[in-house]
Amino acid sequence: MQVPARVIRTDIVDEQYVGRPIRELPPPARDVEIVGVSAPVTARLAVHNRGKIYIVRIADIDWIETAGNYVRIHTAGTAHLYRDSLRNFESRLDAARFVRIHRSVIVNIDRVTHLEPSFRGEHVVTLRDRTRLTMTAPYRGRMEAVVGRF
Repeated sequence: MQVPARVIRTDIVDEQYVGRPIRELPPPARDVEIVGVSAPVTARLAVHNRGKIYIVRIADIDWIETAGNYVRIHTAGTAHLYRDSLRNFESRLDAARFVRIHRSVIVNIDRVTHLEPSFRGEHVVTLRDRTRLTMTAPYRGRMEAVVGRF
């Protein structure tokens, strides 16, 4: 759900304007701040696959990877291609549930069973369906922000 934007007038500090209708306020200055605007978090996604349109719930996604100009969405043993960049797709996801673990992989944190240390700060992330993905060192901080320090 997208939060409606609120405009905060930072140029009005005089008490004479308190309680007056908005039409009586002076025109805004250039330092108007917009608060509460965020990218909408999507609940469902329409994915075209072999002549059919599938409705995929975001909560059902196990993990996502890049595939050229597409993202490959893995859900319960099936994979769907969706035309979008990984960066744009990531911005539409809930950051508390989906974590980027590699420059080309995003994982649903609810599907992770365990992490295994590898070499050079990398970890192997194992999902419920026994899929093994590599988490590279630059993305470790993102995982720690969600699950805590390890």
